[in-house]
Amino acid sequence: MLIKFFDAENKSSFYQWLKKLEKHRFYKKELKSLSQKATPLGKLSSLSMLSRKEIDKILVNDKKISYVMRMRNQVSSEMVNIPLSKKDFEGLIIFEKDKFEKIGVNSQDIASVIFFPLQHVIPMSLALQRLGAIYIPFEGDEEKVFFDVINNKISFLVTTPSRVSKLIDFVKKTKLKSSLRLINTGGQKIKDYHFFKMKVKKYLGADLVDNIGSSELQNFAIHCREHEQYHFVSKDQIVEVIDPETKSISDKGELVITPLWRKDFPLVRYKTRDIVKLIKSKKCSCGFADPRVIKGIEGRLDQMIKLNGVLLPIYQIHQKLLKLWTEQIVILDNLIWKYRDSPKLCLVVQEKRRKDELFIFITKKRSAFFRRKNLLVKFCQKEFYLTPEVRVIEYNVFNKLFLESMLIDLRLKVNKMVNQKAIKKLINV
Repeated sequence: MLIKFFDAENKSSFYQWLKKLEKHRFYKKELKSLSQKATPLGKLSSLSMLSRKEIDKILVNDKKISYVMRMRNQVSSEMVNIPLSKKDFEGLIIFEKDKFEKIGVNSQDIASVIFFPLQHVIPMSLALQRLGAIYIPFEGDEEKVFFDVINNKISFLVTTPSRVSKLIDFVKKTKLKSSLRLINTGGQKIKDYHFFKMKVKKYLGADLVDNIGSSELQNFAIHCREHEQYHFVSKDQIVEVIDPETKSISDKGELVITPLWRKDFPLVRYKTRDIVKLIKSKKCSCGFADPRVIKGIEGRLDQMIKLNGVLLPIYQIHQKLLKLWTEQIVILDNLIWKYRDSPKLCLVVQEKRRKDELFIFITKKRSAFFRRKNLLVKFCQKEFYLTPEVRVIEYNVFNKLFLESMLIDLRLKVNKMVNQKAIKKLINV
């Protein structure tokens, strides 16, 4: 069984959800083929996982659509409509209401949601009103909205981390006093959560609670009020961490979520493409039922690559290596670079003798660079437990073969964007 944690509060809603799913045109046949002895959770864990590119063909039903959320299909780049029935939309509002209540919003609050997509603002505003809070919408440019937040004595605010930073700058500049007591952020990653939290408390007088979520699922994890960890929201959703390769339960892998508040238009075992790693939880008073916690999103599966059975954050590797290479060249060689001559780096993966090998292609300006390429090898060994081979090539060759590529995977049979033969020739030199 793949389901590692199941919130007892979900028992009734889960059975109702499964009963509906048994009648769904897409899952009806698959569920019927399962053994009659299979438990309800066993049935769920036997169902195929749903990817974003399949979402449009799954979310077709004869139920009347009441609300539509939109997102971009990362495969086709087209906008996809995610329908909700009247019951689903009501379930979404209740889900948001429970989240707000959990983080400490109450009927005494004056609340607002600013600089968020309207499709999220509507259910959040309704959820806040259900809690008895006064909801005030604002519109206009940044300074006008920030002034309105202060002037209307908003005590609870939902926005993005970048807007919070700008609100702090606004308060520092205008010397206005904030009435905020709680800020809920989402949509962007916070680099140093502890530092940012202290800054928010110092200048705005508010506590900070961050969320992790998506357009399809809303918020599926909430930051702990006491420690550097995110709690999974377990009520009305089932959370799994699945190894992308083995499809089995794991402590590190892709976050797979089943929102139980979606009954008429279900998302069954939805693959978020987010990579997470379970960490040891610290005791707190947050009151979340699920004991599993994460530090945050480790990366996107789209930005991960598997080398010899190990998932690696290719974007992070590329950025760290490029930064190191650039700094060593500029600092040690005291060179001033023009944009067109700035150092470039591309990672290339090739399979040799049934083993994946990583190659680092970098641009050179003079022969002294050859003595520095060992820095990259040592860095990879220390940080990522990899021993790559480094190839230093001329600018014109690099630009011709790699363009602006961050990664080229030669294990793929089809890659029309690059000249694979020429690259393989450079590797084998």
